[in-house]
Amino acid sequence: MQPFERLRVWQRAHELAVELHRRADTFPPAQRLALTDQLRRSSASIGANIAEGSMAMHPREFVRLLNIAEREAAETASHLALARDLGCLQPGEAERLLADLTRLRRMLNRLRQRVDDDTRRPEAKRQPHRPA
Repeated sequence: MQPFERLRVWQRAHELAVELHRRADTFPPAQRLALTDQLRRSSASIGANIAEGSMAMHPREFVRLLNIAEREAAETASHLALARDLGCLQPGEAERLLADLTRLRRMLNRLRQRVDDDTRRPEAKRQPHRPA
């Protein structure tokens, strides 16, 4: 079984979460509690769900956790848009981060589709999931 740290989608999710955690430190004091907390939690949860899913004993469980990671990515995008509109991020920086997040969401979608296709194979019902 491949460690989750080798999955490119997890690496991207981790890099983005680290960057968002650091950027949140620069938000105005009025936004440091609610918005930064939500942004940090949702961005960290993307990679955490990928990691947890990669260790699932069945591909269907991995698909379920990848769906959760996709939802967390959508939540993160919403928080980023709010941070941009509140002036916590410069427009160019916000758009770059949102574009990075869009690429990550595409990667998650492709991986989820690939794993989901694996669940439809008869041998997938008998063997534990082994991520690529």
